[in-house]
Amino acid sequence: MNSVEIAGLKHVFNTFDKNDDELLSKKEFYMLTKKLGEYFTKNELEVAIDQLDVDGDNKISFSEFLSFFNE
Repeated sequence: MNSVEIAGLKHVFNTFDKNDDELLSKKEFYMLTKKLGEYFTKNELEVAIDQLDVDGDNKISFSEFLSFFNE
């Protein structure tokens, strides 16, 4: 992944980080995925967050978000 792609993902991430805490809450992550055309049930959302949330804080950091796109 090149720097332009990373910058684009950072922009998307920041757009949905409504409280500017550099983390996506479950609600913020849901809104981001919905905007991208992905509709998760509550259970599917929990599974997705569990897979991305490496540190177990129930929020998605940019590095955790970015790792999804590097797989």
